Amino acid sequence: MTGAILRLAHLSMVRIGASVPEVLATAGVVTIIREASKVKPVDARIVRTRFRAPTRPAQDYSDQAGKELALKALKTTLGFRVAYAEAMGLGHTVAAMHDPDAWTELAALLAGIRRLIR
Repeated sequence: MTGAILRLAHLSMVRIGASVPEVLATAGVVTIIREASKVKPVDARIVRTRFRAPTRPAQDYSDQAGKELALKALKTTLGFRVAYAEAMGLGHTVAAMHDPDAWTELAALLAGIRRLIR
C-alpha cells in the first residue's frame, strides 16, 4: 500500500527521531521510496522529530540518518515537546495545546513544505 501511495506522491516526508533504532527502522521505508521512484520520481525528505538541538547525540543521529538513508533533511526540526504527544492522544492539533514553541516549529515545517511543492 505504501508503494502505491508513493507512486502517486510528489513529496514524501520521512519522520525520524533522534535514535539509532529509528534510523535503522526507516531503512525499509527508504527502500519502498526508491522502488516507487523507478515509476515516478518522489522527492523524499527527512523530518527530524523529538530533536534536542543542543545535544550531541541528536546531531550525531541526524547526521547518521542523512548518510545512511541518502536523503536530504528539512532544515526545520520538531523538538521533543509534550504538546505533540498530548495533541495526538487527545485528537487535537498542536495549535490547541497552547504551546507557542511547538506551533512555531510546525508553522516553519509547513512553510518549508510549501516551498518544496511550488
